[in-house]
Amino acid sequence: MKMPSGEQVNIAFYRRERHWADLLRDVTNILLEDGAKLSGEALISEFPDARTQPFEGRYSSLARVITHTDGELDRILNDSNIRAVAVGIGNAVSLADNRPEIVTYNGISKDALGRDTHAVSVAAEGWQFSTPGYEADARRLGERCNRVFGRICEIVDPDYASILNEDSLPCWHDLKMGMGKHAFCNFYVSHRLGSTAIKTITDLFSRQSVVECRSGVIVLTSALYSPTVNVPVLDARLKSEDVRRIILQCIE
Repeated sequence: MKMPSGEQVNIAFYRRERHWADLLRDVTNILLEDGAKLSGEALISEFPDARTQPFEGRYSSLARVITHTDGELDRILNDSNIRAVAVGIGNAVSLADNRPEIVTYNGISKDALGRDTHAVSVAAEGWQFSTPGYEADARRLGERCNRVFGRICEIVDPDYASILNEDSLPCWHDLKMGMGKHAFCNFYVSHRLGSTAIKTITDLFSRQSVVECRSGVIVLTSALYSPTVNVPVLDARLKSEDVRRIILQCIE
């Protein structure tokens, strides 16, 4: 199965009250409705009750690549004895139709097993962001990431979500254990956190960084994703730690 390689960009979504398998199915279906194409391959683990059995990471259980038709995917994503570890897609975030992308799970710690759920990520190649001479493509890729990110947040209304590169979006339990300090530089938070928390978060940033949407707010600090902002990386990371602490106070 073809996987994104090299430098990557991933948009990741976490909703504590939503089962990880349902969230992966929903994110996949939104992408397909918006024009993404299935690669015809998926990475799965298959055993009794696989869909709901807790697991740490993508390869916690023996996994194999299968081929499928577009019509078979819905059965795969809803089969109680299949864990769809990764679904191969294309034309979701990437600029070129032939570049591999996947919808997959973020790992969780062993301590979070049975206590929390997985974030779901859409992962694609992001080498344009750091390659000289590809600045125009980097802007187009960033705009596309931002558009897809906002669309999914509007529909699934995660508790929190982020646009990331090499980092991974932790579940709430792992946030509490100290992970994800730099995960909230370009992010979404739901109105479910409460108006006080939302105001405290948005007050950390300039008006240009904050985008109001129906279900929450999106905050962007990188010019890669919004040409009207360009917060220094160190400042964005310091504010990310503040956002993480506020989120932890709101999700119990």
